[in-house]
Amino acid sequence: MFSPSISLQSDDGRLQWIGQYTYDYQWRIPDRNPAKSVYDEMGIGYRNSFFRDGDYVDDKLQVWRSDLKYFINDQWLVNWQLAYRQADQDFDHYFAGTYSATDKTLKQSYAWQKTRNKTFTNNITFNGEFDTASLKHKVTIGLDYSQEERHPILAVLRNQEIDPFLSRHQWPARQHPNATVNNRHKVYSTGIFVQDLISLTDNVKVLLGGRYDFLSF
Repeated sequence: MFSPSISLQSDDGRLQWIGQYTYDYQWRIPDRNPAKSVYDEMGIGYRNSFFRDGDYVDDKLQVWRSDLKYFINDQWLVNWQLAYRQADQDFDHYFAGTYSATDKTLKQSYAWQKTRNKTFTNNITFNGEFDTASLKHKVTIGLDYSQEERHPILAVLRNQEIDPFLSRHQWPARQHPNATVNNRHKVYSTGIFVQDLISLTDNVKVLLGGRYDFLSF
């Protein structure tokens, strides 16, 4: 993981900004074995693996964040936050399986996927304090907006037979069928919220608030 950040502020400290970028990458060979009971049926040690040459899982995550604050005075603060997240989740591998004692084959499942998920969020809040008579108020008023997009492309096959007693290089060549799922999904969300923390006494507080959300797909 790589996650640098930068922080800036004005000379008087009233304007502050933090920017951050996060990058995370993982590549691995998965080993999603059959259940132990299947190993017992085959009479093969549980430490034996049935991954195929070319199996992989490839995950990449990138996040950009921005946090801007402006202190209007000692009682009021404006906070503007932006974030963009992009996650790529790709894999191509065989997994699990059931054993057929009749023909002595292990019937595995197979799947490949290429998926990109993107999320954008935008949030503005006003935070302040004020008094009404003997009551103290801590108020938050905010507006947020988010947009999410998902694009999964994938295929799944069942009953991919191999002879579990042969060496790995003797198993059939891997297949890469055409995608059976190719979807695009978008959702937009807008929310308005208000919150008031009222101090009746130093030890008694009441929280009032409300939120309205609008979603579109």
